[in-house]
Amino acid sequence: MYVRNILANSLTYLRLASTPIVIYLLLHESFILALSLFCAACATDYLDGFFAKRWKISSDFGAFLDAFADKVFVASIGITLVSIGCVKGLNLFPFIIIIWRELFISSVRMLSHSTTQHSKNLPRIKTFCQMTALSLLIGSALLPPLHAIGVGCLWIACIVTLVSVKYYWKSIVTLFIK
Repeated sequence: MYVRNILANSLTYLRLASTPIVIYLLLHESFILALSLFCAACATDYLDGFFAKRWKISSDFGAFLDAFADKVFVASIGITLVSIGCVKGLNLFPFIIIIWRELFISSVRMLSHSTTQHSKNLPRIKTFCQMTALSLLIGSALLPPLHAIGVGCLWIACIVTLVSVKYYWKSIVTLFIK
């Protein structure tokens, strides 16, 4: 059991460790390597959850680590794509919303001492949409028509991200009424 838990968490650590490497590759215009590593890191998000469910292992630390890794990964890569000019103008708005939501909800969960997910599927869909948008935007450096699709997915990710806030509404209201 212990070894299985280490494997699932190690996949999450790999996602965290890949973040600065993907950023470095993007900043040095090594888009094929950046996209390859980004997609491999995205696969670790699926695999750590798959193994945790299959082996019926979960822990508060593992859940925290996975959510933390997703937020660091998505926000850092998104900010890097903005910094290299891949996303600009009105299309910055979804990134701002996504990062705002992640920081706000993390703070609400911390202040309310809530570790429970209010929806099982929406956070997964949110992360999937965000990672899909980012992968298409990275890929657009290699295949420019992907840019429009990536931006469309980014807006969809923004909408899903906003909708996911409603599952935390009770915690939010409770914090501000106290």
